[in-house]
Amino acid sequence: MTATTTAVPGSRPRTATGDGSLLAAELGRLRRRRLVVTLLVLALAALFAAMAVVFGTHSTDLAGARAEAAQVARDQAAANEDFRRSCLQDRSVPADQKAGACNAGEAPPADAFFQDPRFVAERGLPEIAIGVGVVGALVTALIGATAVGADWSSRTIITLVTWEPRRLRLLGTRLLAVALVCLAAGAVAQLLALGLGALTASLRGTWAAVGPDDAGLVPHAHFWRDLLSLQLRGVVLMVLAGVLAASVTSMARHTGGLLGLLFAWFAVVENAVRVLGAERGWPRWLLTENILAFLLPGGRTMSTSATFDTQAA
Repeated sequence: MTATTTAVPGSRPRTATGDGSLLAAELGRLRRRRLVVTLLVLALAALFAAMAVVFGTHSTDLAGARAEAAQVARDQAAANEDFRRSCLQDRSVPADQKAGACNAGEAPPADAFFQDPRFVAERGLPEIAIGVGVVGALVTALIGATAVGADWSSRTIITLVTWEPRRLRLLGTRLLAVALVCLAAGAVAQLLALGLGALTASLRGTWAAVGPDDAGLVPHAHFWRDLLSLQLRGVVLMVLAGVLAASVTSMARHTGGLLGLLFAWFAVVENAVRVLGAERGWPRWLLTENILAFLLPGGRTMSTSATFDTQAA
């Protein structure tokens, strides 16, 4: 005896009309797309590799660094002395000019060659956060582009529109899915960078303030507040990059359209504006300058000759 299912007139499949089903479908599609997974894995591997380089190039051997600086200072003093002796013995130099020509000056002190080998948290952690934000924005832009462009190139967009004919709802849900994936990827990347940076500062550096209070990007007085705010802005930048890339690809209907637009903008338009409109202050409207101003604590001050002329007048 077999069971039969009776279809209710006017009903539709629950998977196509249930609450959140379209968003779940978009998230599942992104999760299973091999290019998206590959980009995330490569970005994660690059993050670990970069932090391994940071860890390996720092140490707490201050005595060794000071000894190396002292040796460099002695070598510089010996080189100056060798130059002075050879100059004094050079017959091509007039005798009345040797006092000035053969004077190489005093050798710089050892402190001038000293480089702190430690990973200073108040300088290193903000720089890592900015790097993760910028590189992560490039990765999320590619994710957003492939999330939309692949459907147009493979013509599967026809099936999606047949399943969900409401275009605005489909596009909005797709952008929301891209934003959620970029948000998760950005948050994980910033947390990993913070954790690995904190480990480096604990084992190969210092958490103490080194130098003046404004030596780093983030003041020592409000270090954690400003650092977490910086990381949050980095995550926001990743989300915006992914959503904007998906939106542009939806209009271009091809992933290559976004890549061509990005190349034309960053390689041609921005450089042309910097060359032709620098004195008029046009670079302050460029995307690169505004991204840096958005990420850097306190923004970014840009001065031009036109600004000075206006103030002088």
